[in-house]
Amino acid sequence: MHPIHVLWATPRTTSTAFEWMMRMRGDMACFHEPFGLAWYQGSDARARRG
Repeated sequence: MHPIHVLWATPRTTSTAFEWMMRMRGDMACFHEPFGLAWYQGSDARARRG
């Protein structure tokens, strides 16, 4: 069984740079902000984007 690693960080941090480096390895699946669409644009949106 392979370990699961999760990076959870606040918006506008260096998490995206870390994610890009991990994607370039080519040996993992990456799901970028899987809940972002629901948070900003879902039927019960929690935040506004201007």
